[in-house]
Amino acid sequence: MSDAAAPIIGLNIRKEANGKSARIGLLPRGARITVKNRGEKWAQIDRILEGQIAPVRPGEAVDPAAAQGWVFLSELDPGPKAPLTLDQVVIPEKPIPVSAGALLGHVGEYQQYVDAQPRAKRGWRQMVHIETFAGNDLPVFVKTARKYASLLPPNTGSMFLIDKGAKLKLPVAHDTTWPADTRLVQGKDGAIGPWAKIQKAGLVVMDREALGAYSSKSKRYAKAPDAEWTGWFVGPADTDRTLDEKLAKKLNYKRREMRMPQGDAVWVERAALVSCGADGMKVWKKFPLRLDGPDAGGEAAFARVMTRAELEKNPPADRVVDADGKPWWRVSVRSQNAGKIHVGWVCESGMPKVGWQSPWAWPGFDWVEEGQIQPVDMLSASLVNMGALRADEVTDYKMRADKVDKSALVKKLYEQLDTDKSGYLSKAELRTAMEQPLMAQAMSRMIAKYESEWGGSDAKWDALDPLMLGGQPEWSAEKLRIKHLRWWDKVQPKVPGFPVSPEVYHIHPIALLNNFYSPLGEANAAATDGGATSKSGKHWHGRFLQSAKVADLKSPFREGASSFIAAMKAGGIDVIINTTLRPPQRSYLMYYAREVVQGLAPGKVPKFVPQNGDEPVNIDWEHLDANGKPDLDAAKKGARAMDQAYAAAGAIGKPYSSNHNGGEAIDMKFDPPWGIGKTVKNASGVSVAITSKRDLQEVGATYKVYHWTYHGPKNKVDEPHWSKTGN
Repeated sequence: MSDAAAPIIGLNIRKEANGKSARIGLLPRGARITVKNRGEKWAQIDRILEGQIAPVRPGEAVDPAAAQGWVFLSELDPGPKAPLTLDQVVIPEKPIPVSAGALLGHVGEYQQYVDAQPRAKRGWRQMVHIETFAGNDLPVFVKTARKYASLLPPNTGSMFLIDKGAKLKLPVAHDTTWPADTRLVQGKDGAIGPWAKIQKAGLVVMDREALGAYSSKSKRYAKAPDAEWTGWFVGPADTDRTLDEKLAKKLNYKRREMRMPQGDAVWVERAALVSCGADGMKVWKKFPLRLDGPDAGGEAAFARVMTRAELEKNPPADRVVDADGKPWWRVSVRSQNAGKIHVGWVCESGMPKVGWQSPWAWPGFDWVEEGQIQPVDMLSASLVNMGALRADEVTDYKMRADKVDKSALVKKLYEQLDTDKSGYLSKAELRTAMEQPLMAQAMSRMIAKYESEWGGSDAKWDALDPLMLGGQPEWSAEKLRIKHLRWWDKVQPKVPGFPVSPEVYHIHPIALLNNFYSPLGEANAAATDGGATSKSGKHWHGRFLQSAKVADLKSPFREGASSFIAAMKAGGIDVIINTTLRPPQRSYLMYYAREVVQGLAPGKVPKFVPQNGDEPVNIDWEHLDANGKPDLDAAKKGARAMDQAYAAAGAIGKPYSSNHNGGEAIDMKFDPPWGIGKTVKNASGVSVAITSKRDLQEVGATYKVYHWTYHGPKNKVDEPHWSKTGN
């Protein structure tokens, strides 16, 4: 039995210029054509430049008329126009506006001499060269910007600076230890970080009426906010007790066992609350991190700059809020010792050389001016440091080499990069440095002044002639290539304000963007007509991916969910997890795709407003054309394709309101359904026979994992959904 022919994917070619006309061929993806008789929506094929027309059905012959058939214009991508000028830098008479997401060109193939081929091998070494530079007015501009930033309220910027010379902190030594079996009640401490605020506790039985209203979210009673309910329902006698709410109601048990705090609040390692060794738990009378605490090694060799979003991406164990409400983060900085780092804690405020700064303070940027160092100086230094010269040649080249080795930039780089102290930077040392994020960021924030390779005279290259020896023919060809590449003197007179001298300040383009990038500003820009980068459709399903890992949930919900799942698996229930952590952008796309499918006008969909430095969602729900006119049919089709791709089985939460966005919800199914027929232990270790969906929900509640309908029926159905609140 032969396999069926694979379907051909391509653009329909029709006999006439309308969508009801017969299909007479397919134009495969990647084909290139020219058109004629162009109308508002349709055009006739003129010539096939690349590719071949395929039959409508595999195996059939191609209709000859397809070569002059009609195609729908909106499904074609415009082809590149032939350039008017080649091998020149062209200055447009009028500036050309560029929208975000607009195609500017294609990444080229870069060939090194050692692997050059007659034709570039596609994908071998694709590169794009981006340069950012400014003239002699840059230092004045930065100085003015920093003066402005100094007038802003302190610690209110968007960039967190750990400056050169800053010292990280370590926790102080613990004050005492408590036995592992000490009865405790946990205080309100944000539930993140390596330390938990606790108090010793005693067990007290109280009348239910005296406790006030119960909050399922906090697991506490209004009139006893500092006490925790143990889960026990108690009858007239203290020995009359049950964990089964139904049985308690039947027996009319009106008392609750409460864990009441006693004594002063202290701090312990959070991990000790889950598992504590025989040595007991370490106890701090005050918060373990303090501004006067011990240093984590020496001073930072380079500044480190981070956004709030980067800091908040630290795992829960690496961020904490102290007793005064000040955030601390565990970070790493580059050590003064080459190749080493310091790891420790920084506080948001109160630490020397640490704090929030405005981008206008240019945090972490440093200046290096190279002066008159020429290529011949650089080559001389390399030959001397590599030991490639005869003894009688060293004297001739040493002066030029010293000029390089004593330069500000080289000294600054060698301190950290020359790990073997050879006086020569090898390729391996440079590669290792750039693979280290701390070093890469520090290097990217060096503003270096030197002569651009796009300008200057022939003299600096001619000075290398005596060093080329037998390589003179190749060197002469290379000098000619360099000469053709220099464009500075041609461009400078035509661009107002362009630096006269090619000796300019070079700024790393990515570092510059990172410093001034504003997610909210980008979102607002994308909200303008024509600013969206992509129309709605199935391809959005592959963006802002969600997780199905329990490890990605937020503590303490993660521990509860993990224990609940472990208990179900131990009871013989197969647990199938669909979703845990879902980015708010994905919630936005899922929610409004469903809303459009159910009748919301695409133009009524609100723009996604990022929070906490989140990435924007540049989606065009209306499928606007070049004139800003919406295509309602295409918009509905795109939303429907998204909704089908997401395949959400139940209710979808709005962005930033869904527990999934905070890692405090999990969608899961069970085999057998709802575990009926199995026995599962609740959080207290009591075995519960699962005879109904409600039985499994009750067990989940003991682990503080609540089903969608645990607190009562809802208007929308979401059977797989469990969360910290039930919503």
